[in-house]
Amino acid sequence: MAFPRRALRKEADERLLVEAAQADPSRFAELYESHFARVYAFIARRVRNRQEAEDLTSEVFRQALQDLKRFEWRGVPFAAWLLRIAANAMADRWQRVARDQGEPPPEPPDVAATEDIERRAFHTLNLYLVVRGAAEVLEFARQAFGVQEMLRVKRPDGSIMHAEFRVGDSMIEIGESNEQYPPLPATIYLKVDDVDAVYERALQAGGVSLYPPTDKEYGERDGGVKDASGNHWYIGSPRGQTHFLPDQTPDGFVHHAKMRIGDSVLEMGEAHGPFPAMPLNLHLYVPDADAVYRQALAAGATSVREPVD
Repeated sequence: MAFPRRALRKEADERLLVEAAQADPSRFAELYESHFARVYAFIARRVRNRQEAEDLTSEVFRQALQDLKRFEWRGVPFAAWLLRIAANAMADRWQRVARDQGEPPPEPPDVAATEDIERRAFHTLNLYLVVRGAAEVLEFARQAFGVQEMLRVKRPDGSIMHAEFRVGDSMIEIGESNEQYPPLPATIYLKVDDVDAVYERALQAGGVSLYPPTDKEYGERDGGVKDASGNHWYIGSPRGQTHFLPDQTPDGFVHHAKMRIGDSVLEMGEAHGPFPAMPLNLHLYVPDADAVYRQALAAGATSVREPVD
């Protein structure tokens, strides 16, 4: 089997870092920085209690540092070793709780199976919001649309490095902007049962009206609000059969288009009038990230960063 040179280079770099930390424990901080978010996310999705997740994550890295000299490089990623420690730490804690409560201990979490299950909550195409004030946007979405926060990983300064929240049958990811990833307000279209009620809740949650709910000629009733970070939230529901005609004018202006990507559908249209161009971040889950990355470059895309584990 042939491995991409990039993957081999990354594996070699990580092996050198592990060996450096084994010789000098102060270098372990670099491993901590590289793997903290993944370990915390793995635990937080299972315990659903932020304080317990933080305590367990600290225990994982304390245990990893203590046992680091016994780690042997056998071609398995260092992250897999950390996740196995995390799984054992959770199992130990659950067994202690079960004994204290006089209940049979639960089955220990399976790393591979549980990571696969948690990904099933995502579609092929997922919106990734990069904003100033990620915590405020999360709170706005909770009050306005009743979203359920699934995960929150914080930076040392308390800002959100990465968070995930469920709205209806979809997942949205969000993170605080920085120099590497500047803020990029996006357009979100929510399909709801009662446009007017949701629109009013969004205003009460601090949203600014873009336009009130209106019956449109294309068969939907919709309205729009803007949150404090500049994201446009359009709220709509069908009134009979939805249609978009004409889709394109003779001069090539595209009013509306849809494309299917995996199990997802992406809608788009030309910017015009009150609807400005709003580039956004999209997160695709695909079977082969490297192949899709190369295909995107061949199609004319510019690299933001190469695929990494």
